[in-house]
Amino acid sequence: MQSTETLNDGLRRGYDITLATDELEAKVLERLETMRPNAQIRGFRKGKVPIAILRRNYGTAVLAEVRRDAIQTAITKHFEDSGDKPVRTPGVDVNEDEWAKGADIRLSLTYECKPEMPELDFSSIELEKPILDVDEDIISRTVQELAENASTFEAAEEGTKAEKGHQLVINLSGTVDGEPFEQGSATDFPLVLGSESFLPGFEEQLVGAAAGDSLEVEIRLPENFGVDEVAGKDAVFRCDVSAVRNRKIPPVDDELAAYYGHGDLEEMRAKTKSVIEENFGQASRELLKRRLLDALDSRLDFELPPSMLEEEAQRIASTIGIAGESAEGAEPEEGADGGNPTPTDGHRRLAARRVRLALFLIETANRAGISVSENDLYRVSERRGLFRAIHPQQWRKLVAEDSQFRANLTNEAIEEKSVDYIFELAKITEKLVPEDEFDQLDKQLEDVGVEQS
Repeated sequence: MQSTETLNDGLRRGYDITLATDELEAKVLERLETMRPNAQIRGFRKGKVPIAILRRNYGTAVLAEVRRDAIQTAITKHFEDSGDKPVRTPGVDVNEDEWAKGADIRLSLTYECKPEMPELDFSSIELEKPILDVDEDIISRTVQELAENASTFEAAEEGTKAEKGHQLVINLSGTVDGEPFEQGSATDFPLVLGSESFLPGFEEQLVGAAAGDSLEVEIRLPENFGVDEVAGKDAVFRCDVSAVRNRKIPPVDDELAAYYGHGDLEEMRAKTKSVIEENFGQASRELLKRRLLDALDSRLDFELPPSMLEEEAQRIASTIGIAGESAEGAEPEEGADGGNPTPTDGHRRLAARRVRLALFLIETANRAGISVSENDLYRVSERRGLFRAIHPQQWRKLVAEDSQFRANLTNEAIEEKSVDYIFELAKITEKLVPEDEFDQLDKQLEDVGVEQS
């Protein structure tokens, strides 16, 4: 095997590797000899088939196998000898035409090296973790919301005109271009005005209606309406109101607590506080993670693989371009061919941050011996809400059969476990903050951390 360097530019490397035909021929003969004792071909005794006959029958397949093994062995030996660690799967180009004519195999190997990354003293990182101060007012408001959720409805006085908070019972039938459509009709349908639980723009047009009224509601069906044939089209609904009902909110007392499975109101308030703290705990962790990523980014400075940087910048430009704004708040520039938008300087700075942090967290996991199990992948999927869209059985099938799906989850799990590892070593102090301040912090939590693709 001969190897010649063709590219050495920053982290980019290129090599031409030549595998001599006579070496491959020797391996082909060796492989055929191993087949010979068990070979059975009509006209020959078992184990006595001439090599020439074996070559005629199996030579093409054996040569392809030898060639494939030789290429993989050559690539493995190259990295062992050079000490290079590719940041992703190398590009391999083989001279198929020349090899088919009996020439030596010449393959071109291109890749980007994993950059050298510093070892940081995580114990020197000081972080403040904001914790929501769950006071009595928050608990009382939450318990009141639970009471409202347990509301019942009773008939309003005759002639009552519906307002926000009233429940209407309606019979409705919808048409598009004068024709009824699937999922466009319902009988005795209960609808609470102001709940925003039905089609956008529908409830507002029923304000002021009374029992016995018939009216038409005109709306545009949403693009994601369940029936593709009418999604995004204008529809007219005939609505016959059979009843207007008042909401009856139960009092906040031990009876309400029992309704929700608690012993008494005191226990309900205590459990409510625990649930609030748990729900806001994830937001606290995300705020802390953002501060950690900021701290790491300010300490890291190493060369980034150009292809990863460009791909991430393009991905950011395309994603943000859909929303109509760039990372700098400016309109994205359309590509020269009218296709994907051209990444701006803001996109590239954001891409550099993400790539830098992603590489460093993966390297941290390697140095700390952090591994990822299927349970870790499951937890990542739960946090992302994947199980709202797919069944766990379908998820397991995707993990087993879709390498890209599994790789995405694995990268995200590595990030989370590396972050937790650093948390254990960093100096973290907790700070109770009032609700308005916590909400403000939460709004500032923009997605500029690590995103695996």
